[in-house]
Amino acid sequence: DVGVAAACLADSAGDKENRGVGCGTRAQRRDVSYAPVAEALLAKSTVCDEGASSKAYMRCHRVYVTPLTIQCGDVRREISNRVVRNFWSHRDRFVRVHFCDESLDHLSRSPSVMKRVRKVMTEGFDLCGRHYELLAFSASQLRDHSAWFFARDAHLSAADIRTWLG
Repeated sequence: DVGVAAACLADSAGDKENRGVGCGTRAQRRDVSYAPVAEALLAKSTVCDEGASSKAYMRCHRVYVTPLTIQCGDVRREISNRVVRNFWSHRDRFVRVHFCDESLDHLSRSPSVMKRVRKVMTEGFDLCGRHYELLAFSASQLRDHSAWFFARDAHLSAADIRTWLG
């Protein structure tokens, strides 16, 4: 439930143990590029090619949702999961979204910030000509203030993937 997820994000935002976790450490964020990345997002070979023979890893874009903006982050090599492996031909449409403040630190618990998080989680967001919808999240992703989003195409949507998950 999206409302529950937004509430969990709000709860962990005030948790001292989780402060600053939402968007990684400062060392991890120093290489974030805020330049437009439309070409990278739209080019499969640039975004997610790790070799045709292995589906164990994928290259995935990170997106940072702040109270005022949506910022393109870096592309990182991540361990793939069963969803990505099953929908491998659509792997360029998965993004990892992190919710954080303007300085890419932990979220505050203010009502306006939580309203922004809830809106993005319920309505999705547009980036580089694609509309991204909430796909799924785990308990650990909520603690890290992150979730998976997916950009639908003519053949597949986030709802279709959730139906496949069961």
